[in-house]
Amino acid sequence: MYNVLPNVTENTKIMLLGFSREGQSSYRYIRKLYPDLTIYIHDIREIDTSTLTNVVTVCGEKYLEHLEQYDMILKSPGIVLTPQQVASCRVLTSQTELFIQAFGNRVIGITGTKGKSTTSSLTYHVLNKIDPNTFLVGNIGIPCFDCIEQLNEESLVVFELSCHQLEFIHCSPHVGIILNFFEEHLDHYGTYENYKNAKKHIYEYQTKEDHLLCNENILAEISPLSHVTTVGESTTADVCVNTRTITVPSTHTTFTVEEQDTHLLGLHNIYNIAMVYAIVSLYHTVSAEDFLRYISDFEPLAHRLKYIGTYSDIYFYDDSISTACETTISALQSIPNVDTVLVGGMDRGIDYTELEDYLLHVYTHNVILMPDSGYRVYEELLSKVDESALQRFHKVKDLEEAVSLSKKITAKDHACVLSPAAASYGFFKDFAHRGDCFIGFVKNTE
Repeated sequence: MYNVLPNVTENTKIMLLGFSREGQSSYRYIRKLYPDLTIYIHDIREIDTSTLTNVVTVCGEKYLEHLEQYDMILKSPGIVLTPQQVASCRVLTSQTELFIQAFGNRVIGITGTKGKSTTSSLTYHVLNKIDPNTFLVGNIGIPCFDCIEQLNEESLVVFELSCHQLEFIHCSPHVGIILNFFEEHLDHYGTYENYKNAKKHIYEYQTKEDHLLCNENILAEISPLSHVTTVGESTTADVCVNTRTITVPSTHTTFTVEEQDTHLLGLHNIYNIAMVYAIVSLYHTVSAEDFLRYISDFEPLAHRLKYIGTYSDIYFYDDSISTACETTISALQSIPNVDTVLVGGMDRGIDYTELEDYLLHVYTHNVILMPDSGYRVYEELLSKVDESALQRFHKVKDLEEAVSLSKKITAKDHACVLSPAAASYGFFKDFAHRGDCFIGFVKNTE
């Protein structure tokens, strides 16, 4: 098996910081390479060591202490470190960094505040139809170490990259994609600039031999050395998107993605499809007809503008992935006949002005507001308009009550969509848990 840790010996003191899916993957990988190596594991949660061999664990509130004792620390993306803790580490690395250092020439790295899971999955879906020697890893839920044994010199790896995976790396993939920047994770990064700076690592270590694909609106904010391909609405974009029509002037290619050509809803997904076409075109010559055929059977990922069924004569959609104002607005613009939207969740301090103005002046139907951010939206609206103007805004105590109310106030043969514009933490394990609960409440709540 290829060794991404060539300088490690049986005496190297390696610590896995975090032992969820990625940490467990790192353990399996290291154990195959070094059967007798003692592996140190730190996690705030208790760890079941019954199936582990030759490990030392540190669990509980003190799991971030004494980081300086280790020769190498492999950090899981979800662990937050202070600058002082980072400075105390001898070598702080991760699966992402080690994998890109070893295999970066065959990696397609995709990041962005929104759309990266759909774009990564669709890129893999199309490339895999052309060449099955293609793999999908990363933030999508598949640790990159899990595919190492299957790789060869011709393999391509589509790698979905979150800000947390990019934050501490000192390398970039051969092909990098930035879909967009929206305010997100401000509870962790403090400022929008810090958040964007973490994302920018996807190209900052590229050379002129590499490729960066990005939305044309981002170009003014970045200074890559690599070859840049832009996707956008203007005629100067390398890939131009005009409503549902995609044009590539350099190859005189134009095609329209009709509604029947894809299961993906919304014009924002036409941008994602255009980006996928640009990515695939770096590796293969593919006709518009073949490309449309390849994308036609791609099913939307769970909790991303997903139609879940008709109940009480109401069409319900799950967009639990939405944690930003822009994505909620896109959802309301993408789904036909929306009469009710469910908004609110963990308040991470993002600016809700754009969404508030949209809900108040453009979207004129029911808005159900859940704690905590939904309550803040209501209070901020009260500072702008009289309470009598907010009669279609309804505060509820939780998601279950929101679903129950939606069945009472949503017009028959219209849609109700969960698109919270907020994180799920503090109320749910993650956005998938929130979406699953929403589906359960829709099916069972009267």
